[in-house]
Amino acid sequence: MKRVLWALLLPAGVLVIAGAAGWAWDRSEERSFWALELEPPGAWVEVDGHQLHLVDRGSGSPGIVFISGGGDGYRSFEEVQDSMASESLAVTYDRAGLKWSPPGSRDATVDHHVRDLSGLISDADLFEGPVILVGHSYGGTIARVTAERHPDLVAGVILVDAAEAYAIPEEGRRVLSRMLLRQAAIGTVGLDRWRFYRENEELSGQERLVEAHLRGRSGAALRYQYRRLRESLVEGPPPSAAGVLGSMPLTVLAARPTSRAQVEHPEQDRMAALSTEGRLITADTGHYIHWDDPGLLISEVHRMVQQVRSAAAVGSGDLSQNGPSGSRE
Repeated sequence: MKRVLWALLLPAGVLVIAGAAGWAWDRSEERSFWALELEPPGAWVEVDGHQLHLVDRGSGSPGIVFISGGGDGYRSFEEVQDSMASESLAVTYDRAGLKWSPPGSRDATVDHHVRDLSGLISDADLFEGPVILVGHSYGGTIARVTAERHPDLVAGVILVDAAEAYAIPEEGRRVLSRMLLRQAAIGTVGLDRWRFYRENEELSGQERLVEAHLRGRSGAALRYQYRRLRESLVEGPPPSAAGVLGSMPLTVLAARPTSRAQVEHPEQDRMAALSTEGRLITADTGHYIHWDDPGLLISEVHRMVQQVRSAAAVGSGDLSQNGPSGSRE
């Protein structure tokens, strides 16, 4: 009997010890990254008591704010941002707890991200007036809710294959939850970081440390993503009524349904109907439309900038509610 118990307990004990060692190592590596006190490529902006990393290029109004999806950061829209910088102020940023932005004091909920974004776009030192929000995937949810709650700060919205938690079937929610939990567990014991280091041995020690953090290969980043997903699935914002955005310029870019690896989001028509000027455009791309076909998004952002400027030129006043007529595609 003792031999049987030892045969059962010994492997479990080894796994516990190895997991604890991996957890301690991963935390040590993460602390080492922050201890480097590296200067990020952008600037720090204080919002609601904590700092966000922001990269702004170009100048002019209306400003364009790009909101990345999931665990992506400021680099997600880099090509589109560079293109639009010649026409207007183009801004990307890292949400609290992602990439260069240190964790805030709050959980990663939609409400908290909306609060941060609204604080950012209300900064008169950054923006001359209402801005155009361009949100991808989960960033689309943040853009949509921000526009609904703060229409005075938003001149137009472009949703890039936006993901709405309420539209995901129950089975899809369970699949996503299990997948993120598994990834968080692997990251917590250092296995994801260790695998990244092994795959990038040509990098120096500091380069691997930095890239692992920025690419979300740390336990902290993966746990953050799991908490964000859980919060979104359980307490995500409900669907909004048609026309809630009035006549605010709105474009919904939807990827082909077969491109989504996990679940489909059949709510693109509903999102386009949030504004009486809503446009729905289906792209022959995967989920990352701005990577697969950046020209499509660049063209649509350019069109909306011109639309907002035309409305301002004729003295429309409240740009967030009185855009010129659009079309439904």
